[in-house]
Order: sequence, then structure tokens, then C-alpha cells
Amino acid sequence: MAVANFAIMGFQPTQGPSGTNVTITLFGLPDFYEGTRVYIGAAEMTYLGKAGRDSIRVVVPDGATSDFIYVQIDDGDRGYFDAQSAQQFTVTAGDVTAVRIVSVGPANVQPGGLAFVTGSGLNSVQQVSLGPTIQVQTFQKLPGGARINFSVPSTTPPGDYPVILHTTTSGSVRSTSQLRVVARGDSN
Repeated sequence: MAVANFAIMGFQPTQGPSGTNVTITLFGLPDFYEGTRVYIGAAEMTYLGKAGRDSIRVVVPDGATSDFIYVQIDDGDRGYFDAQSAQQFTVTAGDVTAVRIVSVGPANVQPGGLAFVTGSGLNSVQQVSLGPTIQVQTFQKLPGGARINFSVPSTTPPGDYPVILHTTTSGSVRSTSQLRVVARGDSN
């Protein structure tokens, strides 16, 4: 049996990566209870305990996606307290300052050819460019955040270019090695 007059009033922060501690403020939290389960969508959050008279603290689990928070408290003889948040918690990619380029390749690429960047934290990349002026129109972030494949724009003149990865929050990260674009038909 669910108990009436129990609600999620809010939570802080409202976004963050897996591992984020979230404080949930509740209305009607009982003084004593036997068990607490908290979910973000279908993923169970780690319950850390009470954070105050009317609040609890939980941790966003690995693999969670943005969704509503659901709290279920077992109050023994009185039944279950169930509540769902009015807004979703937004799961973010993590610390975008961790974007790091390890390598760019291949050694030589023609305009219109495929190239790649390897590194870490690449899931937070929003745009790729060759040098400061040549925007890459087509790129694919591979799962795990360790590689991005991209097409060198067909109008790119031959030359050596740093690969620049742009993020929405930490600016740009520039490769230390150069991507060599060669003329069509040239394999060197």
C-alpha cells in the first residue's frame, strides 16, 4: 500500500555525470523507515542515507541516462512511500576538461578521405576542424570516447593541419601532431 502525502520537492544538482552526488528534498519523509530505493529511469541509484530532516543523498550510477527520479521508501507497517520527480535529471558526459588527443591519422589523406583522432574524453566534442578555418562537416564519435572518425572536406588544400576539437564548455583542444592532406592522386 502506498502512503499519500509523499512527494519529491526537488533535487540538486539537476545535472551531472555518473558518480554525481544528488540531494533529493522530499515532502512527507518519515522519521523512521526500513528501506529506500531510488532510480533514475530504470537504473538504480546508490542510496547514501539521509542528508537532513527532509532530504536524502544518492549517487548517479554508471550507464544512467537522463530521466525522472523515482523514490520508494519502505516504512514497514505503514507501507510504501512512492514519488516521482516533476523534472528529469540530466546525465552529462563527464568532465569535459579531460579531453585529450593522443594521435591523428592516417599519415597522409586526400581531400574527401577518411581520417581519425584517438584520445580520451572525446564524447564531449561538438565540432572538429583542421586548423582554425576548415570546419569538418561529417564526423562520428565512437562509443567509449576514445576515437572520432571524420571526412576531410573535399575543398581542403594540400598541407599540414592540426586537428582542433571544440567542446561547448571547455573551449578547444589542439593536436600536437599534424594531419597531412595531400593532393588527389598523391600517396606521399
